[in-house]
Amino acid sequence: MFTGPKEAIEFRKRLSTEMNIFYERSRVVIVKRKNRLIVNQNELEEFLKQKFGEYNVDVVYFEELSFIQQVEKVTKAKLLIGVHGAGLTNSIFLPTLSTVIEITPPHFHYPLYERISIQSGHIFFRFVTQYHPSIHQNNSYLNVNSIDCSYNISCLVFWRESPIFVNITKFSVIIEQAMETF
Repeated sequence: MFTGPKEAIEFRKRLSTEMNIFYERSRVVIVKRKNRLIVNQNELEEFLKQKFGEYNVDVVYFEELSFIQQVEKVTKAKLLIGVHGAGLTNSIFLPTLSTVIEITPPHFHYPLYERISIQSGHIFFRFVTQYHPSIHQNNSYLNVNSIDCSYNISCLVFWRESPIFVNITKFSVIIEQAMETF
């Protein structure tokens, strides 16, 4: 990982030169995951397409793309949105001062992608989803706070792997804040 934004900027300059990649900051990239389900994914995508324009939003499964294809997608993004997971590591390839929004389940706090984003010279937001009765029924981890959960591997795995529901009204507040950074 970079020790700061200066190293990240130098890395991206070198990448641009050696791989003939150009940075643009014009797209919104939504990282879709096969194993981390957003139950209202379609609603989230529609909201973002309405907000940014249908042709400015790319919904991608990074696991289906080659490394080069992933880099090419991200180098055009001004905003990278995704559920907590390895796909957010691609934030190192975002143009400088891009914005990252990590969506996390309730009770789950793992700051790796926040650190990567900030060390790469980007603006970072975390959107913590809430417990949803139709998804998280009668589980012993419902009342465990994120600090206690971080010391309990079963709790971490439960929340990390649980389907999540994004409250679009609350998410729109984060989007408005993110748009102020463009």
